[in-house]
Amino acid sequence: MSFFTDLGMWLRSDKKPFTLLSEALPNSELIAGTNWWLSAPQWHSTAKKISSELGNGWDKDLEYPVLKRSRSRCLFVLDDGPSPCVVKSFDFRYSFGRKIFRHRLFGRNEAINLLLAKQYGLPVPELYAYGETRSGLMCLDSIQLIEYIKDGLNYPEFICQTNHTAQHGLIRVADLVIRLYQSGCLHPDPHYEQFLLSPVGPEQDRIIDFQYAQFSAPSLNQLVYQLAHLLRSLKASHIQLDDALISGMLGHVFETLELTYTDKDHWQERFYLYFQAQVDLDRRQIMKLR
Repeated sequence: MSFFTDLGMWLRSDKKPFTLLSEALPNSELIAGTNWWLSAPQWHSTAKKISSELGNGWDKDLEYPVLKRSRSRCLFVLDDGPSPCVVKSFDFRYSFGRKIFRHRLFGRNEAINLLLAKQYGLPVPELYAYGETRSGLMCLDSIQLIEYIKDGLNYPEFICQTNHTAQHGLIRVADLVIRLYQSGCLHPDPHYEQFLLSPVGPEQDRIIDFQYAQFSAPSLNQLVYQLAHLLRSLKASHIQLDDALISGMLGHVFETLELTYTDKDHWQERFYLYFQAQVDLDRRQIMKLR
């Protein structure tokens, strides 16, 4: 990626409603070298512990259950704070472009998107705190403390671990995609693992991973693409999907949106076009779907 592309990202990202962080997370302070925005003062000790832990580097073993770990990202569960949470940290030390320009596309962008999604009424995890470690103009890392959805199950887990049918589980996931559409939220990677279903009931279902989400006017074209992407992710994981299952899901979606017969035929044809495609669209291409 070129210097000028990075510079353009930096200029555009500054227009993000960063004040939303200070409004939703009003307790801001410098803790162990990290600038933190906390939802409540009781998260101070947790923030200090995390800053000290990650400040020592990721090369050593963490004492917490690790969900994902790579050179630039680490997710682990912390259950000894005010509430169980997922710690999601991005390390930008290995990339000059990310330190100066692109860090806003990662932790900060997701933190703001979670707050926006909550404002739009989407079922997303709570954001308890957000922190950035900075050195002058450079952002060295960002940290989010996010609600841990302990009992959330993705679609295959939900079918295997509950008494619900495959059709019921798929419709529950489709309802979450419909809510994304109705709120004008484009989730560019609606993989089945991003939708967590609760054994308790649909009111406890959650949508996760809003790093690259964008909000705009609702688009049916984007909706059917997201549904197709969702089912393709299931198919790629060798989850059985028969025609009746897919037709039942589409029928539920179209009925919920109260589409006319003509519209139903059009969007069903568009759905299968995306579903049978060999290559996924990137998020810039998805944004252009209208």
